Amino acid sequence: MEVSEAAAPYLVVGGGRLARHLAHYFDLLGITHTGWVRADGADALAARADAARAVLLALPDDALETFVREHDARLGPGPRVHFSGARSVRGATGCHPLGSFGASMLPEATYRSVHFVVDEGAGAAASGFDELFPELPNPHSTMPESWKAAYHTAAVMSGNFTALLWRRAAEVFDRLGLPDAAWVTYLDTVAHNIRADVEGAVTGPIVRGDDGTVAAHLAELGAGPWGGVYRAFLGAAGVTVPDSSASADRHPADALAVFRSSRPIVATTAYDASTAAILDDMPLDFLLVGDSVAMVVYGHRSTRRADVDMLARHTAAVRRGAPSKSIVADLPWVATRDPELGVAAARALLGAGADAVKLEALPDSWEVLAGLRRAGVPVMGHVGLLPQLVETGDFRVAGRGEAAEAVLEAARLQEEAGCFALVVECVPRELGEAITRERTIPTIGIGAGSATSGQILVLNDMVGLSPGLSPRFVREFGDAATPLADAVRAYVNAVRDGSFPAADEAYE
Repeated sequence: MEVSEAAAPYLVVGGGRLARHLAHYFDLLGITHTGWVRADGADALAARADAARAVLLALPDDALETFVREHDARLGPGPRVHFSGARSVRGATGCHPLGSFGASMLPEATYRSVHFVVDEGAGAAASGFDELFPELPNPHSTMPESWKAAYHTAAVMSGNFTALLWRRAAEVFDRLGLPDAAWVTYLDTVAHNIRADVEGAVTGPIVRGDDGTVAAHLAELGAGPWGGVYRAFLGAAGVTVPDSSASADRHPADALAVFRSSRPIVATTAYDASTAAILDDMPLDFLLVGDSVAMVVYGHRSTRRADVDMLARHTAAVRRGAPSKSIVADLPWVATRDPELGVAAARALLGAGADAVKLEALPDSWEVLAGLRRAGVPVMGHVGLLPQLVETGDFRVAGRGEAAEAVLEAARLQEEAGCFALVVECVPRELGEAITRERTIPTIGIGAGSATSGQILVLNDMVGLSPGLSPRFVREFGDAATPLADAVRAYVNAVRDGSFPAADEAYE
């Protein structure tokens, strides 16, 4: 392709992979260009930008806005182009190459076929692809900026995430002694099927309905992150694993599906394997391993005494007793003020058998919540009365009068941060109804009235095993304390009157 020797060069800003690929592509086509990296200094940036036909910002997404703001006066009079598929940058035209640019350079024919998606709007209209890159033969189209998040999400999931899957597969195949040529050919057949018929490209046990094979895969992957990935893909494909063993040892493939149901959600707490085994056969939607274990089991006056080890031990016990139930574990108070500690604690609880963690909307917990969601941890929120703020057992109704706005705002922020459900504790019923009406995620009430999406009670309160006065919102649906006391009293009497153990209760 003929390029005028008088043509001003493009200035490629950045030293990463995309910058190297752009420079290599321009070299293949004989397009003049120069480059700049931070080590070259601000004066060099200004000089090269002044002489450039366009400044090409091949920078990480998170660096774009800051770079343009800091160097606006040095970026010259010509057009500015960024290559983010997700971001919009004031004063620059987005021009995203829909391709994957790794460490190795690509053939010229591949570069030529890469499709560019250009921002639609005033900036793009003034500096469209053909005006910005008259020598490039690449196909291109425009897109409204409001569509970019959906577009780039699809691009990342289909490109970057599949690369993670193939990296994992390559590691496993190598460990098992499979030659590289074998899995490379497999990759070629997968790519061929996708190109030929993307709708019909999915094959294997998911399509065939081989539930036993899928169950074996899940057992192999266990409760770790790759097991979560597999279950997420099953959910995205609308596939569930039927419980062919009468709900014995298999955990549900989509443990959080109940929170997308329209029926009232019903839950209770559990702290040990024996009780959990009974609850596993009950029509409950999930079990909560609450930090209330510190008070109910250990006799402390505050839930703050629960730590990660305590909750992990009890979560593991409940999982052993209730293998088929969805389990949510409380993130303890000690892990709610530091994002790194919070994520580590959540991973410990998920590893112990929880499907999600619950996080109270504490004043210092918002960065922790953001960190949990970035790490892919499913989080149930908690607003209203926040027991982790109470050190002495003096629990009071939350959200009365003007305080209701703060509770409503906390519910909004927790949903917007990615919580899949909300516990609403000990608030006036009108506030519980308002939160449920305004939020799109389900609300699980505990002392929040009857308008919430579901209800949860502490098991010991519900069955009459809690000593002293119970909160107003507790209804005792049974009196487990009386038959327990009667049984212990009968045992004591039988030992003392000599009737226990009897002859048939002893070995010969």
